[in-house]
Amino acid sequence: MTQKSGKLFTKLLWIVFVVGVGVSGTVFATLLQREAEEQVAAKSALFLETMNSVRDFTSSEVKPLFDSELNEHFHPPSLASYAARKVFESVNRREEYRELSYRQATLDPFNPEAKANAFETTLIQYFRSNPTVDESRGFHAASGKKLFFIARPIVVNKASCLACHSTAAAAPKSVTSRYGLVHGYGWQLGGIPGVQVVYMPAETPLKSAIEVFIPFMLAASGILGTILLVIHFLFVRVTAASQKLDQLKEDFLSAVSHELRAPMANIKLATKMLQKDVTPEQRERYLQILTSECARETRLINDLLDLQRAEDDEQSLHLETIVFAEWLPPLIEPFRFYTEQNQQILQMSIDPATAPLKSNRNSLQRITTELVNNACKYTPAGGSILVEIRPAADSQQAVELVVCNSGVEIPLADLEQIFERFYRVPGMDTRQQGGTGLGLALVRKLARQLGGTVEVRSQACQTTFVVRLPQPHRSVRHSVLRLLST
Repeated sequence: MTQKSGKLFTKLLWIVFVVGVGVSGTVFATLLQREAEEQVAAKSALFLETMNSVRDFTSSEVKPLFDSELNEHFHPPSLASYAARKVFESVNRREEYRELSYRQATLDPFNPEAKANAFETTLIQYFRSNPTVDESRGFHAASGKKLFFIARPIVVNKASCLACHSTAAAAPKSVTSRYGLVHGYGWQLGGIPGVQVVYMPAETPLKSAIEVFIPFMLAASGILGTILLVIHFLFVRVTAASQKLDQLKEDFLSAVSHELRAPMANIKLATKMLQKDVTPEQRERYLQILTSECARETRLINDLLDLQRAEDDEQSLHLETIVFAEWLPPLIEPFRFYTEQNQQILQMSIDPATAPLKSNRNSLQRITTELVNNACKYTPAGGSILVEIRPAADSQQAVELVVCNSGVEIPLADLEQIFERFYRVPGMDTRQQGGTGLGLALVRKLARQLGGTVEVRSQACQTTFVVRLPQPHRSVRHSVLRLLST
């Protein structure tokens, strides 16, 4: 993945964040606004129910007490509308209802203050045109303010309501003398002369919604932002790993290309020179070049094939008993000439308490030669190399192969990666040393196939590899499958 794709992905995450917050905020705000309106409407509806209860109680219980005196004396508390208005004034003094306003409006009332305004007249006409509708709610602008309202029709459903409002001739004298003969009459049974309306400032439900909306959006933004940051972090990690892998492959191909081309160039040159008339000494020299470069080419090809076989688990493991006192010295002996030529000190140590190990001879030999060969390559003149076989400190059923060399130290940042395929420690001339980054990867793979582990420590100009190999207790195939699964 390129840097350009990384920037594009970052921009995409920002777009997802902004759009996600915007969409979720819009949807939640809409739902929250509706919920707030429902709560306000429920509160207003409860208030209307209370007023209707007062009206019904006044009409059925209070008014009959004054009917006998109605012709001579008018008692306002006997009117349902008067009682409802007085109850509202009392309730309106309470903090939770102070923002409410209540209107009982009719088209032609006794009291001019109760006359329906243009909006309330529209509501009355609406209820008359839709007699099955018993409630209307919404927003209404009045005097430059936006109000939320809930309205219900005043329905004449009792004959007692007509005693004062049917006609002026039928109305009690106390009523006509107080309110006159023109207004407040004309009601009919089943008719809708007016409307009950509860008003509330529009910002009230909005304020309730905002009180919930802001914490929600902060929490939602934080959660979404955290998720996107985690995704971005993982993307950066994956991108970095991918770029690193690409670089490792490029380095590997470069190293392999060099390792293949250099021997072939030398072979081609030696072959060409052998076609000419040369002295016996020159012929011997060119033959040595051919032999050496062919061996070099063969080693590289074998490394690649061995690693591929280990990866594919194509090689079968044949276990046999290995006595280290007999097995290790012949294996180390070929390295003595190399170390003497390079003025290095090669030492070998086998703890007598080490029990014979049942393992695959070829795999164990390859592990040992790879580690010793690396130690010989990177140990400077005057440095020492120690190859040690010993029982594991925490188990007599395990054996440790230790290869330690002085004069070289692997940086801490590279210790975790040196067993990866194609990886080479930066700053080391791998072409000069003839490495391809496959040896330690092969060591780790073979160790795992044997049921063991390999660890490395490097400090104070000394590097130590420890291969821990347990005694097998199960069948070879089961052991291989178990180890590969780990």
